[in-house]
Order: sequence, then C-alpha cells, then structure tokens
Amino acid sequence: MRIHRLEVTAFGPFAQREAIDFDALAAQGIFLLNGPTGAGKTSVLDAVCFALYGSLPGARLGSKAIKSHHAAADAEPSVLLEFTAQGRRFEVRRTPEWSKPSARASSGWSVQKASTHLRERVDGEWHALTARNDEAGALLGEVLGMAREQFTRVVLLPQGEFASFLRSKASERVELLEKLFGTGKFADVEAEAALLAQQARSAAESAERDAAGILSQLEAEAEAAGIVQASDGTPVSGGTAGLSSAGFAPGAGAALDTGSALGRFAWARHALAERRREAAAEAEEAKAARELARRQVGEAERSLEDAAELAVARQRRDEWEADAAGQEARLAAHSGHRAAAQLAALFTDADETAAESQRALEEAAAALEAAHAAGWAGEAAADAESSPASTPQTAGSGPASAPDYAAKALPSVAAVRAAAAAAASEAAVLAERVPAEGELAGLEVRLARAGTERSGLDAEAGRAQAALARLAAELDELEAERTRLEPLAAGLAVARFEEEAARAVVRAVEEHAEATRRLGAAEGEHGRARSAALDAKEEWLALRERRLNHTAAELAAQLDDGGACPVCGSTDHPAPARGAEDPLKLVDAERSAADAAELAAEDERRAREALAEARALLAGVDARGGATDPDKAARVLGECIGRVEAAAEAEAARATAEARLADLAVRRAAAHDALDGARTQHARAEEAMELLGAQVRRLRADVQEWRGGHATLAARQADVAARARTLDALEHSLVRHEQAEQARGRALERLHSALADSSFPDEAAARAALLPAAHARALEEAIRAHEAEHDHLAGLFASAAVNRAVREESEGRAATREQLDACRAAAAAAEARFEAATRAADRAEASGDRCARLLAAFEDLVPALARHRDRADMLGGLARTLRGQGENTLRMSLHTYVLAARLEQVAAAATERLATMSDGRFSLEHSDALAARGAASGLGLEVVDGWTGQRRDPSTLSGGESFMASLALALGLADVVQQEAGGIDIETLFVDEGFGSLDEQALEQVMDSIEGLRAGGRVVGLVSHVPELKQRIAAQIRVAKGRSGSSLSVVGTAEEL
Repeated sequence: MRIHRLEVTAFGPFAQREAIDFDALAAQGIFLLNGPTGAGKTSVLDAVCFALYGSLPGARLGSKAIKSHHAAADAEPSVLLEFTAQGRRFEVRRTPEWSKPSARASSGWSVQKASTHLRERVDGEWHALTARNDEAGALLGEVLGMAREQFTRVVLLPQGEFASFLRSKASERVELLEKLFGTGKFADVEAEAALLAQQARSAAESAERDAAGILSQLEAEAEAAGIVQASDGTPVSGGTAGLSSAGFAPGAGAALDTGSALGRFAWARHALAERRREAAAEAEEAKAARELARRQVGEAERSLEDAAELAVARQRRDEWEADAAGQEARLAAHSGHRAAAQLAALFTDADETAAESQRALEEAAAALEAAHAAGWAGEAAADAESSPASTPQTAGSGPASAPDYAAKALPSVAAVRAAAAAAASEAAVLAERVPAEGELAGLEVRLARAGTERSGLDAEAGRAQAALARLAAELDELEAERTRLEPLAAGLAVARFEEEAARAVVRAVEEHAEATRRLGAAEGEHGRARSAALDAKEEWLALRERRLNHTAAELAAQLDDGGACPVCGSTDHPAPARGAEDPLKLVDAERSAADAAELAAEDERRAREALAEARALLAGVDARGGATDPDKAARVLGECIGRVEAAAEAEAARATAEARLADLAVRRAAAHDALDGARTQHARAEEAMELLGAQVRRLRADVQEWRGGHATLAARQADVAARARTLDALEHSLVRHEQAEQARGRALERLHSALADSSFPDEAAARAALLPAAHARALEEAIRAHEAEHDHLAGLFASAAVNRAVREESEGRAATREQLDACRAAAAAAEARFEAATRAADRAEASGDRCARLLAAFEDLVPALARHRDRADMLGGLARTLRGQGENTLRMSLHTYVLAARLEQVAAAATERLATMSDGRFSLEHSDALAARGAASGLGLEVVDGWTGQRRDPSTLSGGESFMASLALALGLADVVQQEAGGIDIETLFVDEGFGSLDEQALEQVMDSIEGLRAGGRVVGLVSHVPELKQRIAAQIRVAKGRSGSSLSVVGTAEEL
C-alpha cells in the first residue's frame, strides 16, 4: 500500500483545510513529521487510520472528539486519503458523526451521521464505488488485507506501541502472520485432513453397522425359522426356541469377528436346508389327502344334484296335467277372436267417421261463439235456446252412432261468408289510416325531444364552461409535475454511466478466476524451470570442480622431491593430488553440462517472463475490480440497474407529462369550440319547436275522429280485422261439418251390411268377441307354451341325470345332505393342512434364499470393512499429526509450521537491521522450543546477545533496545511480506516517536538502517521532535500550533526546492 495524498478539514487540532502530497515526499524515501509537543503530529497518523478504517488507533479508539474545537461550529469535519493498494488507486473521504447548530432542534444541535465516499481511478477517470459505510469498510478491508489493529502494528506504529508485536503471544502472532502471508490454505489442509479422518471413521463405523445389521438379520431369520444350535453344534428345530446364548451379532462396542460370523452363516444355512426338506415332504402328503377329499365331495354333490333334477321333473309334470282344462278354454276364445277380427276394419271406420263428425260440430259451435264475441250478430243470434253447446240426442246405441244436433242451431254458410267480406273491407280502410296515428306520436316525440335537446344544450354549455376550468387546473398540475421530474430524469445519463462501470467490474470479476488460474500455472512452470536450471548449474559446477581437481592432480604428477611447487613454491609435498579420470572426457562433459545449464537458464528466463506476464494480467484484472467479491459486484450492479430504471421511469413520466400538456392544450381549444356550438344550436332548437307544435295540433284532431271510441286507430283496425278472421274460421268449420256427416252415413251402411252376413247376432256381440291385440298375443303364447311344455317333459324324463337318480333311489344309494356336509368338512380340513404345509415350505425356502443373500452381502462387505478400518487408522493419525497431536513431538500444527518458517525469515531479515542498529550486538532468532503446559509451540522469538552469548526473552530488553528490536522486526516483516508473491505490498511505513530513548550512537545506527530502505522503493515517515533528525532529514512535514488551531507545511521536496 502506498499513500499519495491526504487532506484534513476541521479534524483534531486542524481548524482549516490542510493537505499533504506524499508523492512529493516519496521522492526522498524518508521524511520527517516534526513539530512541538501537542501541535498534532500524531493527529496526521490518526487521520490516515480514520480514513482507512473509520476509527482512531490505539488508546484513542473510543474517542469521539474528532472534530476540531478550533473550527467553526457549522464546519464539517472530514478526511480525504488517496492511496494505491494491490495495483488499484482509490480515494476515500470520511466524515465522523458530529453535531451541527440547528434552529429547529430543541437542544439547538442536530446530529449529523458519519458518511463515507469511496472512488476508484480507472483509465484516468474516477468512478464512484459506494457511499455506504459498511460497504466501503468491507471493500477497504479486502484491498488492504489487514484489520485496523494489524495496520497499526505493521504500517502505523504509534506512541511506543511498536514493541507489542515483539512481545505478543503466539496466538496473536498467528493471527497477524496469517493475514500478512496468506497461509490460510494450510489451515484449510488441516481442516480437510480432519474432515477426511472423520469421514473415514464414519465410513468404518458405517461398515461395522452394516455388518452387524446383516448378522442381526441372520439372527432374525433363525428365530423366525424356529431353530437353535445344540451343544454339539447340530441344528435343532423348535417352534418357539431361541438362539444359544452366544448369539450372532457382536455386543455394543465389541469388534466384529468375521471368521466366527462366517461359521455362524454355515451353521444357519445347514439348519435352514434341513428345515426346507421337512416342510416339502409334509406339503406333498397334505396334497394327496386334499385330492382324495375333493373327489368325495364331488361325488356327493353330483348325487344330490341328480335327485334335485328328478324332483323338479316330477313337479312340472303334475303342473302340466293340472292345466288341461285351461288349455281348452284358451282354444275356444282364440277361435271367436279370429271370426270377429274380420269385422274389425268396419268397426274402426264407423267409429272414426262418427268421431270426426263430432269434432267438426264442436269446432263449428266454438267458431260461432267466437264470432258472437267478436261483435257479429248473425241469423242464429235470436234463438237463445238453440245453442251449439246443447246436449246431443243419440240415434242408436252402438259405438258407431253419432250425435244428431238440430241444424237450426248453426247459421248458413252464405250469410257467414257475406259478413266476413264486409269486415275485411272495413279493416282495409282503417289500416290505411293507422300510420297517421304513428305520425302523430312521432311528431309529439320530436316535440318533446326538441324540448329535451334545448335543456341539454343549456346543460352542455354549462359543462363546457366547467370543463374549461378543469382543464386550466390540470394544466397547472402537469406543469408542476414536469418541473419536479426534470431533475430526476436528468440523472439518467449519470446512472447509465455508473451501471456500465459496475458491469465492467462484474466482467473483471469473471475474468479474475481465469487470470488466477494462469498465474498458478505460470508459477508452477516457473518453479519447475527454476529447479531444472539450478540442477543443471549444480551439475555443471560439479563437473567443473572435478576438472579443476584433475588439473591439480596433473600438476602434482609433475612434482619432484625437493623441487618447488609451481603453485605455492613449497619444496615439501606432503599430500599431492591424485586423479584417475580422462581429462578430455571431463572437458567434454563440462562443456555439455555448461550448454545444458545455459539452455535451462534460458527456459527459466522464459518461464519468469511468462510469470511476470501472468502477474501483470492479474494485476490488470484487479485494477479493474477483479478482486471484488462476486456477490458484492452483483449487488452493486443491481443497485446501479435500479437507479437507471428509476431515472428511466422519471424520464418516461416526464415525456408522458409533456404529451399530456399538449393534449390538454388541444382539449381546451376544443372546449371553447364546443361552448360556441352549444349556444348556436340552442337558438335553432327554439325555432324548430314552434313549427312542430302547429303540426301536432292539426293531426291530433283528425286521429281523434277516426278512432270512433277506441283508444287508438290500431286498436279499432285490429278489432275489425279479428272479426273478419273469426267469420272466415266459422265458414270453414261449417263446410267441414257438412262433409263429416256425409262420410259417417256411408260408413254405417257398410257395417250393417257385413253384420247381416256374419254369425254374430248383433254389433255388440261381435265387438265383445274381438280381443285387444296384446290379449290376443298372450292367448296365442299360452297355447304354444302348454304344447312346448309337453315336449320338454318328455326330454327331461329321458335325461341321464334323472334316470341315475331313479336308479339310485330304487337301490337306496342316493346321497344325503348330512353326508355332503361331512365330506366338505373333511375336504376343508385337508385344504387347511395343505395350505399350512405349503406356507411352511415357502417360508423355509425364502429363509434359505435370504440367508444366501445375507452371506453374499457379508462376504462382499468383509474386504471393504478391512479397508475402511485401515484408512480410518491412517487418516486419523495424519490428522492428529497435522494438528500438533499424536506423534508430533513439537506439538506444532501444519499452518503453525509454515508460519514458523515465515517467522524465521522475518527474524533473519530483522537481524540484518538490528545488527546495524546495535553495532552487531543483538540478533533475533526464531524458536520452536516446546511451550509450557501443553501450549502450542513454534512461533517463539529470542534475542541473542552477541557480547554475552546468552539468549534472552524480548521482554528483558531496555527501552532503547526494545525500540531497536521492535523497529527491526517491523522492518523485517515488511521486507519479507513484500517479497512474498501472495503477500501484501507495504510501501509506506510510519514510526511514531520512540527515538528519544536512543543515545547519539544508537540513533546514528538506527537511521543508517532506515535509510537502507530506499533501495526497495519503500517510503518511511518518522514522527519525532529530536533535533538531530531535523538536521539529518531534508524532506519534512512541519506542524505549527497556534491559538486558532494547527497548520501543516511541507519543506525539502523537489517541488519546494
């Protein structure tokens, strides 16, 4: 993380806006923040911490007095910080909760809530990320990779608390180191190993339960089969006997003995097979007994059925003989019916013509009454005693006789026809005058409608006037609505821009996984290439050393006793070198190894370039927001879409308001036109009413005369037309009556002639002999049934069953009902025995089959059970070891082991600084010694005193020594973290006070060490008022205090010079 710019307003001791350009200070590498005590040096660091985390560090954490007491009451306190983290540049502006003067509040003050605005610079432009405190805190925590407490221990070391990490407990160091070095994956490995061990234990326990369940099922099968094991091991049957005390399944907590279980399976299979053979033999015996009993029942039932048929045949024969007299009577009646049937057509003709004459007479009388009711006074109206409804006088007593009405009761056809013609002529004249009455009604309606229209025009004029007033009010409301919507709709472009930015972040999040995968692959390839290059180089160096050694052997071979060595000049040669290898081969091998090392180095270079490219790709994706949490990116996009939709809705509403305004303007003009038109039409309506009134009065007089006492002309015309139609109907009825009387006479003549030629004495006797059709058919069927029954009885007495029954009856062998019941009872008992034996055989066979399946399942389970047990033991031991338990003698977990390696690197890096600061006296070393009382080990630190050779606990150091050690440790942490590929870049460090505890020589050594940080591009800010530092460090932030508050100034930068 690198800080670029800081601005504070009304914050702490600073009443006005103060700004610091850290980029200008960064050019010097080291800068000094100095000023008198209480001026506000530490407040600058507080502002950095507040901007990033929304709270103050250390002892000032709970303080709410952030706003400057020197600032105006209504001045808003704020801190703005621009910084870069993980390749992304951010700007965060925070305001704390503060009280603002208010005239409306009862207390005189209104509380202003804390606020946060976070932006990111992408492609040279600032894009808003969030304005919510919680979202900004989460995003900043993600990009910084440290909580506030960790930040104050590694980046911002305030007011003498920089020794806290040095003296921290192991558990506190674990939390910080995990955040700094990203080693949480090793804790995940421990959890995964524990999970695998738990799963393996569960699988083994499940296999044990499955095996025990199979044995329990076998035990249940044996109990259901009713078998037990005798003392000699042979199976013994017993309906209710239980198992031996040993049982099949192991007891609770006992390990399963698979060999003993297989022996139990063999015993159970043998016992069940024996039981199955016994059940099969019993089933066969019961089957034979059942078949014999069924045959006996069948013979008894057949004998009883034959006897029943014989009894039925005898009863039917007796009934047939008793019906002989009835048959003779049926034959006589049938003969008379056939003779009368020859006269049936004449009877029917006479009856139908008489009925037709009667109906015609009744219709004529009804038509005459209708004519009288219609107002016709004909020639028969004077004879009140001769009514068509008078009682008829019959002539003859037979059914064919017809009533004989007096002819004088009916009028003549000619008189009725003339009256009908006169009524039709009058109805025609009236029909021509009926439209005049409708015309009168129409004129009256038009007159009334004209009056109504005139009233409507008056109301329409009033409505038009009211509509004009309403339209004016609506225009005013729409103008106000358009004014309200215009600023909302104006934000649509901004909302769409923010939506596009959010979509870009979502796309970057989607690309982040692929970039991460490519980086992992590149790191793996680089690791392999680097390893190969180192191996090739080691081989080349080894061959080179062998060649050089052989060269020494060649020189030794040329030495003479007493002669000078060409290398050292000595004349003594106590141990001359020896060589037995071919020098040419060594040279060739060395050359080949050098070529291979060069190729491997080239491969490593290409892999390193690919790794740098992958890192650059990931950094680019991160710079576009790729490291953002996917859920959060989706949520932000959803919020942006919501804002776009809201702005679009406002724009649509504004356009609708514009359209409605234009429509209302048109409608207002139309309302004016409607009012003018209503007034013109009202004048025309007055003139039309005068003309219509005159026409109505003239026509009303004519119609009143034509009605002739009727309510309407139509009623008079309908009355006359109805009378004409009634007279027409009377005429037709009279003509039909005359024709019916003539047909009746002819039918009676034909009937009387036929009766004279028949055997019947009169018409009544002939009619009595004639039977109804259904009665005649029933009579014929009864005659035929009597004759058919005779034939059936002959066949019945000739059947084999009846003959068997007669024979058994005569021989005394006929079966009785008691014998049949006894046979059925015996058959039922045999059936029950057979079914019980069959079920027992089926159960025995099913038990054997289930036993075989259980054995197969158990044999399949035994190898898996062994594997599960072995795997559970192996994974359980591994998990305990990774947790620092079991055989782990150091009691160090896996992730603690990895952190211990990192802490060892940190101690080594810190020792380089501390050795310079302490003039070579002190060094820091990692300790993996066992902690007391079983506590976790592996993250200890010790201070080695080079002057005494003693190892000391960091808590025993003096104030100045503790400052140097803790500062060296913090700088070492920064060095190691920055070098780690997966760690956090710490490019800006602050050290607040503490230099006053150093003497002049120690201060010189500490400053030499701090100035060495420039080579790594790191910037270190020192907060102190030590005079020597003011002279030594050129770039300074000076804090000046006064009665109106403190102020800041920057000196010693390139811009200032």
